[in-house]
Amino acid sequence: MAKLLTKISISASLLALSALHAIAQQNPPTGVGASTPPPANPSATLDTGQFVTTSRPHQWRATKLIGLDVLGVDNEKVGDVSEILIDPEGNEVVVVSIGGFLGIAGREVAVPFSAIEWRYGDRPKTRESRTPPPPTSNEVTSRKTVDTTQRGYPDFAVIRTTTNDLKAAPEFKYSRD
Repeated sequence: MAKLLTKISISASLLALSALHAIAQQNPPTGVGASTPPPANPSATLDTGQFVTTSRPHQWRATKLIGLDVLGVDNEKVGDVSEILIDPEGNEVVVVSIGGFLGIAGREVAVPFSAIEWRYGDRPKTRESRTPPPPTSNEVTSRKTVDTTQRGYPDFAVIRTTTNDLKAAPEFKYSRD
């Protein structure tokens, strides 16, 4: 009998909690800290010229850039794009994850968006020698910078530095905002 009463008690408690949850989702918060309702006439706050209805050519979604391989001047993979950061003034930073294996023991370095060259098409072949060419190598500058695939986003990125330079760069740390 005690077990039956316990089961009924637990069932009633769960039913009451789920009802309270449903009521809380339907009623807007009131009092201190409650959000203000939207204006009665939303068009009064925004000019219709402020809306963007479609993307422009070469306007990329950050989700398509995150994860792209980043190659160095020797055409070897030096890392991958792990994050794109934008501040309120529109300044962009690319965070590159280098080293490590499956996200373990790696580190991140950040560079200005303009320091990355975004490329389309097949990745170039790597050289047999591990000695990197100078940054003015024709092979680096001859990669396609125009999207002929009509996909709208690059296939890989190039940074004009070597793996050793990136390993020596200061590690990037996220702020606690």
